[in-house]
Amino acid sequence: MGQVSTEEEPKNVKSKATEIMSKGKFPLGKWESNIEALNNDKERAKTKLLDVGWNKKDDTFAVEIDQ
Repeated sequence: MGQVSTEEEPKNVKSKATEIMSKGKFPLGKWESNIEALNNDKERAKTKLLDVGWNKKDDTFAVEIDQ
């Protein structure tokens, strides 16, 4: 999505994306974002994105490598 210019813009993108995907029978139920207003779980700063650790607050990724 890139950068947003207003606080309301990401909420509109989320709403529109959810609507479009729902029409194609791909319901989007969970959102993770580094924009706190978009998150369902505002307390959890760390999560996984495609099985890669993501710190939403710092917007950093952590990759674990098995040796």
